[in-house]
Amino acid sequence: MHNDANLDNVLVDPVTGAVTAILDFGDVVRTPRAIDLAVLASYLLPDDGDPASVVAEVVSGWESVLPLTADERGMLPILIAGRLAQRILIASWLSRATPENAGYARRTLALTRAQLVRFTEEF
Repeated sequence: MHNDANLDNVLVDPVTGAVTAILDFGDVVRTPRAIDLAVLASYLLPDDGDPASVVAEVVSGWESVLPLTADERGMLPILIAGRLAQRILIASWLSRATPENAGYARRTLALTRAQLVRFTEEF
């Protein structure tokens, strides 16, 4: 699985909404497919809106092509929260390990924290 579907790595045609390219294969791993969905959903969550509606929309789009099992659907909240926590930990570590790139590493840290707080309040 790609394991890093985010707004920088998935290019979408603005007119049709079709995916036109997928970039950055540095995180590709063999993993359960629900993890790829959780990664994608984690990047689309609002920091101050209704995360449940966003997750429902992402899951609906996914299932229009590849239906989830009941177990996969049940794991999603934990996998999404885990990815958000992972993003916070990696950004924090990278900003300390490579101070010259701290600005880049921390660029979405505040947003990700807000997403995690909002998501865990709802789920």
